[in-house]
Amino acid sequence: MSPRLESAVTVGDIMVRPAPFIRCADHMVSAARLMRDLDLRALPICESDGRVVGMLRDRDIVTCCVAEDDDPGTVTALEFAEGPPVRVRTWLRVHHALHLMLCQRLTYLPVVEHERLVGFIDLGGVLDATAALPTREPRDLVDLADVVDLDERRNDRAQV
Repeated sequence: MSPRLESAVTVGDIMVRPAPFIRCADHMVSAARLMRDLDLRALPICESDGRVVGMLRDRDIVTCCVAEDDDPGTVTALEFAEGPPVRVRTWLRVHHALHLMLCQRLTYLPVVEHERLVGFIDLGGVLDATAALPTREPRDLVDLADVVDLDERRNDRAQV
């Protein structure tokens, strides 16, 4: 493969699909079991139509629910989710995704198309994909504001 083609590797090329997720009304126990079963540390939280409304980390379950003596069998995932979530689109190049993940200290990113969850990427997969990229090519890292909509209330901006 030529260096030009290798540098065009996109999020869509490396994403995991279908993406595991939990629904807004799912309880923390269900989320914790799914994370355990899939060996994940975070899950996207989706509305019934597939729109990503937040991310739930294993840390949220421990520090915000269990440590506060809340019942993980009755507390919903949405109550302790971090949001609005940073999302990326399938066409984003992996080196841009890596830059975003490092700047935002993210280990998982939901991948969306038409505002619906289609997959997810993790930092390990992105690092593996970028390790194969040629190092002599300049990295035209873009301004993060052009890459991703960090605030879901700004729906008029193009999202990644």
